[in-house]
Amino acid sequence: MLGTDEKEDKLIYENTQQKDYRFSVKVTHDGKYALLFSNLPGRDLEKRVMIAELLDNPTKQELQWQTLFGSNGKLGKVGLLEYVHNIDSKFYFRTNYKASNKRLIMIDLKTFDPENLK
Repeated sequence: MLGTDEKEDKLIYENTQQKDYRFSVKVTHDGKYALLFSNLPGRDLEKRVMIAELLDNPTKQELQWQTLFGSNGKLGKVGLLEYVHNIDSKFYFRTNYKASNKRLIMIDLKTFDPENLK
């Protein structure tokens, strides 16, 4: 929460194995999900994207992170990837995955199948 002491911050994710990675988090406009982006410095096109449904006042033990993109993700490495918007469990990303001029893909977290990207 802005304006509070750092000691009051809650840890929602920790990765002690990848100390050189950069991490950033974005909360969706509806406040229902957190998107966690990570990558090595200088490798912006090799992002790992994880998502968790937010709870009231979550702790890292309570959040269930699911990897969408990147190593161990459902789609693997996808290159350029930008979160655009979501409507409930349907997420829209801008990517150059299988599209040299970029495209918009939709992923429904409830029925996601990498073979049927829309």
